[in-house]
Order: sequence, then C-alpha cells, then structure tokens
Amino acid sequence: MVSALVCMILGDRNLLELSGEDHKCVRDALSSFLKPESLKQYVGKMDAEVRKHLEMHWQGKQNVTVLPLM
Repeated sequence: MVSALVCMILGDRNLLELSGEDHKCVRDALSSFLKPESLKQYVGKMDAEVRKHLEMHWQGKQNVTVLPLM
C-alpha cells in the first residue's frame, strides 16, 4: 500500500495504487506516452511554452516571484 502523502500528490488512482486490469490499462497508456517519439514531440512543445512564458513574464526582471505560479 502506498503512503497517504504519495496518494495526496499522485491521486487515488495512481499506478502504484492500481492492480489487475486497471493497472494494466494505465501502464499501457503511460508506456505509449513515454515512447521516444512521443517524448520528442512533448519536449519540443514544452520548450516552446517555457520560452514564451519566460519572454512574457520574466524578461528584464531582477527578482521573480514563483509561489503564485505554483
């Protein structure tokens, strides 16, 4: 059984909590998402989003307030 803290972070239906057919379905979905081809696409999109965010909100600032963004 996974700790309550892990469940708070990952949710009740995280892969560590599932078993049987539910576990297999989630594991299969994750494995297709984590294929190298999929990760390459995702990394490219995330890079573009991070760069856009930095240009819009952080450019030219000495201090950056992070907490409200979390």
